[in-house]
Amino acid sequence: MNIEQIILQQTASLPEELKKAILLYVNFVVQQYQKNTTKEQTPTHKKRGGLGLYQGMIMMSADFDAPLEDLKEYM
Repeated sequence: MNIEQIILQQTASLPEELKKAILLYVNFVVQQYQKNTTKEQTPTHKKRGGLGLYQGMIMMSADFDAPLEDLKEYM
Protein backbone atom coordinates (compact mmCIF):
# COMPACT_ATOMS: atom_id res chain seq x y z
CA MET A 1 0.00 0.00 0.00
CA ASN A 2 1.49 3.37 -0.97
CA ILE A 3 1.29 6.63 0.95
CA GLU A 4 -1.56 8.09 -1.14
CA GLN A 5 -3.78 5.09 -0.43
CA ILE A 6 -3.00 5.28 3.29
CA ILE A 7 -3.89 8.99 3.37
CA LEU A 8 -7.16 8.36 1.51
CA GLN A 9 -8.03 5.46 3.81
CA GLN A 10 -7.35 7.49 6.95
CA THR A 11 -9.28 10.56 5.80
CA ALA A 12 -12.28 8.70 4.37
CA SER A 13 -13.96 8.33 7.75
CA LEU A 14 -13.39 11.92 8.89
CA PRO A 15 -16.15 14.55 8.97
CA GLU A 16 -16.34 17.04 6.08
CA GLU A 17 -15.04 19.91 8.23
CA LEU A 18 -11.82 18.05 9.03
CA LYS A 19 -11.38 17.09 5.38
CA LYS A 20 -11.52 20.79 4.47
CA ALA A 21 -8.90 21.56 7.13
CA ILE A 22 -6.66 18.83 5.71
CA LEU A 23 -7.11 20.26 2.21
CA LEU A 24 -6.10 23.73 3.44
CA TYR A 25 -3.01 22.26 5.08
CA VAL A 26 -2.07 20.33 1.94
CA ASN A 27 -2.41 23.53 -0.12
CA PHE A 28 -0.18 25.34 2.38
CA VAL A 29 2.48 22.62 2.20
CA VAL A 30 2.41 22.65 -1.61
CA GLN A 31 2.86 26.46 -1.66
CA GLN A 32 5.80 26.24 0.74
CA TYR A 33 7.37 23.50 -1.37
CA GLN A 34 6.97 25.56 -4.54
CA LYS A 35 8.38 28.64 -2.83
CA ASN A 36 11.45 26.71 -1.65
CA THR A 37 12.11 25.15 -5.05
CA THR A 38 11.92 28.54 -6.82
CA LYS A 39 14.37 30.02 -4.29
CA GLU A 40 16.86 27.30 -5.11
CA GLN A 41 16.52 27.96 -8.83
CA THR A 42 16.91 31.74 -8.67
CA PRO A 43 20.49 32.98 -8.63
CA THR A 44 21.70 34.48 -5.40
CA HIS A 45 22.63 38.13 -5.25
CA LYS A 46 26.27 39.09 -5.52
CA LYS A 47 27.91 40.06 -2.28
CA ARG A 48 28.36 43.82 -2.24
CA GLY A 49 30.69 46.06 -0.32
CA GLY A 50 34.04 45.39 1.19
CA LEU A 51 37.30 47.24 1.52
CA GLY A 52 38.65 48.91 -1.58
CA LEU A 53 35.32 48.93 -3.38
CA TYR A 54 35.80 52.48 -4.69
CA GLN A 55 39.58 52.35 -4.96
CA GLY A 56 40.79 54.65 -7.75
CA MET A 57 37.32 56.15 -8.30
CA ILE A 58 37.47 58.95 -5.73
CA MET A 59 40.18 61.59 -5.85
CA MET A 60 40.98 64.08 -3.11
CA SER A 61 42.65 67.39 -3.84
CA ALA A 62 46.18 67.98 -2.56
CA ASP A 63 45.10 70.98 -0.45
CA PHE A 64 42.24 69.13 1.28
CA ASP A 65 43.63 69.82 4.78
CA ALA A 66 44.52 73.44 4.08
CA PRO A 67 42.65 76.04 6.11
CA LEU A 68 39.67 77.61 4.43
CA GLU A 69 40.20 81.34 3.99
CA ASP A 70 36.55 82.01 3.23
CA LEU A 71 35.39 80.78 6.63
CA LYS A 72 37.83 82.69 8.88
CA GLU A 73 35.17 85.18 9.92
CA TYR A 74 32.95 82.35 11.18
CA MET A 75 35.64 80.71 13.32
